[in-house]
Amino acid sequence: MVIRQLKNSNGSGVICETEADTLSNALKQDWGGFSDLLRKAFHFESVSYARKSADEMFEIKEPRLSVALSGTPDQVYGLIPSPEDGLFSRFLFYVFSTDTDWRDVSEDERAFDLLAYYQELSQDVLTMVEWLERYPTKIKLSKEQWDFVNDFFKKLLHQVSTFNDLEASSLVKRLGVILFRVLMILTAVRKFEEKKSTAIVYCSESDFIIGIKMIEVFWAHGLFMFEHLPKQKRKPFQKARNHKQEFFDSLPKKFSRPEAIKMGTKYNMSRATVDRLLKKYKNGFVEQIGHGIFSKVSEEEKT
Repeated sequence: MVIRQLKNSNGSGVICETEADTLSNALKQDWGGFSDLLRKAFHFESVSYARKSADEMFEIKEPRLSVALSGTPDQVYGLIPSPEDGLFSRFLFYVFSTDTDWRDVSEDERAFDLLAYYQELSQDVLTMVEWLERYPTKIKLSKEQWDFVNDFFKKLLHQVSTFNDLEASSLVKRLGVILFRVLMILTAVRKFEEKKSTAIVYCSESDFIIGIKMIEVFWAHGLFMFEHLPKQKRKPFQKARNHKQEFFDSLPKKFSRPEAIKMGTKYNMSRATVDRLLKKYKNGFVEQIGHGIFSKVSEEEKT
């Protein structure tokens, strides 16, 4: 039915659920599993459908599907029990705790009618979409912006290879795709606001910085969720830990190899494991300033 709905809407669709397990329950069913569709749609890969009983077959060449979900950590486990199939890295995550204060929702305290507000906003978005369809847009980045992007994600990949599992590298790489999409959206909105009709538009520096800042937030939240999604066996949400990162953070600014080995015992690390980590850290995270003496590289020195 999801594929048929996409076909009937010219390949475009939105799935929006306030309870994430509404989607995860469907994915668990033999007749409802469409995880492959979600993964393919992220990259606009063609999706085909065929039924022998109805003698029916059709193909959606470039599916465009957006998914917005909210839920609890346990609901995320049900939707994505493991990061290994690629579905995890196709989502953006934002984790937060709710306030414990009681909020006055009486009529006198309401700022405005949210339903009416979003209905009006939807009309504004429709106007923008129709205007942009009349004036197609190709969005480009400057050479300086591309250089920054390449350096930014190169550092993130290096960080992943040093402190995290290799599976997290897919999160970095798809964040690169997502960054460009964010920049395209911001630039397109800017084009509409300024009523430009030119076909080629370069991303402004302000929109570029906004996009990078957004990706930094999503990277931190995505990595947090990654550390709580085990490869095979589920761990309690509060107890999953990144020992490599904790070990590095526990080291003082300046330390010796024996001090690092002693600290490693707190994380059940052998002497050989500590030596191997120190060797990896020397590629951008620590520098050796003497025989068996190391110093952490500051963030300013990294940049």
